Amino acid sequence: METMHIGVARSWWAIATVASLSLAAGAQAEVRTGKEVTVGPAEVVEEDLYVSGGTVRIDGKVRGDLVVVAGELTINGEVGGDVLSAAGTTTVSGPVRGSIRAMGGQIALRAPVGEDAVAAGGQLSVEPGAQIGRDAMLAGGEISLRGPVARDVAAAGGDMTLAAAVGRDARLYAGTLTLTDQAKIGGALRYAADREASISPQAKAGTVTRMPMPAHPRVTPFGFLLRWLRAIVAFTALGLLIGAASPRLAALVPQTLQTSPWRSLGYGALCIALAPAAAALLFVAGALLGGWWLGLIAVALVLTILALSFPAVGFLIGKLAFEKLSKAAVRRGLILLAGIVVLTLVIRIPYLGALVALATILFGFGAVVLSALELRRRTSA
Repeated sequence: METMHIGVARSWWAIATVASLSLAAGAQAEVRTGKEVTVGPAEVVEEDLYVSGGTVRIDGKVRGDLVVVAGELTINGEVGGDVLSAAGTTTVSGPVRGSIRAMGGQIALRAPVGEDAVAAGGQLSVEPGAQIGRDAMLAGGEISLRGPVARDVAAAGGDMTLAAAVGRDARLYAGTLTLTDQAKIGGALRYAADREASISPQAKAGTVTRMPMPAHPRVTPFGFLLRWLRAIVAFTALGLLIGAASPRLAALVPQTLQTSPWRSLGYGALCIALAPAAAALLFVAGALLGGWWLGLIAVALVLTILALSFPAVGFLIGKLAFEKLSKAAVRRGLILLAGIVVLTLVIRIPYLGALVALATILFGFGAVVLSALELRRRTSA
């Protein structure tokens, strides 16, 4: 048994090492966390900026890339590189010189984007001031494209309105599709919709082709229940396994998640963003110096932490729920099961589920890394 615990400890030290490599790779980046994070109007961030918080506001200038995980993101200043964001609400009113990749409930682009715009959310709006320098790839419940796109547009959504110039082709999948007078497509328009598109006589396109709607497999109640039960069993078993193999880690992770949520979110976002580069670095170094398999181990560890994020968050949900219901002692396995049931059910809600899954990964990943680093510090002390 002692040997097993030593092996587990070494494994988590390895995880901490990968996290440290990731953080070292981001040494040239600035990291900010908190309930409210602001880059002031006169402030200039010379390198990449990684931010996690409740409300994030960028009024100044970021010369490098901007990576944000937040409840609300507002960009009024200028970003010299790319923007990668996951937020409940995202509003971009300042220019982005590179590409923007955003996911959230509501996303509004109101300023020029130098390269690509990739966005997925409940409501997406690309307004007239948001000129897209290359391609636009959009997915959402409601999409309004009123800003010009220099090259191609690929979009899928419920209600979709195209009221802008598109330099080349447009490929659209929608429940309802409307092309207004301002729609000018330089190449071909190919679309699939539940009903015939409403195309203004003043709209222009090279050729217009209506495609059949893609066939989606019908999800029966039994199929939904089966997938849900599989997820419950898998994540509950994983949580129980970690609890048996490393009780201290299993106890520390939800505690870290509850007491340091913003640190967990910041570490999770930073490590996930930089882990691929760290794994590639290990692989290349191993190939040159011996031990090429180190890169594969790093990838496996990252995937393991990703999986552990769900039982970690699930346990915290169950713990908070039982604290509300009763002061009586409840077995940890039951707490874990209850939390996993709630979490996996919410994840299956359209649109909201994707955001909850992303938040689970980011918060859980960071909490696991912070807990592993803390256990290593205690062991070394």
